[in-house]
Amino acid sequence: MQTRDFVYVEDVAKANLAALESKARGAYNIGTGNSITINELARIILEATNSESPIVHVEPRPGDIRHSQADTTLASEKLGWKPETSLEQGIKKILDYLFG
Repeated sequence: MQTRDFVYVEDVAKANLAALESKARGAYNIGTGNSITINELARIILEATNSESPIVHVEPRPGDIRHSQADTTLASEKLGWKPETSLEQGIKKILDYLFG
């Protein structure tokens, strides 16, 4: 039931461009501000690929954090950046790119 905040790579690139073009300085969290369980991610991928593969659970890696979610408030306020691509849209874009 670990959670992560997945952000589409194009949104990350846009965040970097926003930072480059801004006079703002500092460190900014880039993410969606939403977390999803790894189980839910697996389910979304299985649905997107029409796969019937089983989901295999293993022990967490040593030192792995249980939950991760970015606070993107500063990126929004200082850079004017917000993510534009949902997880489902991002997965579809990746699959379209890989498999046409």
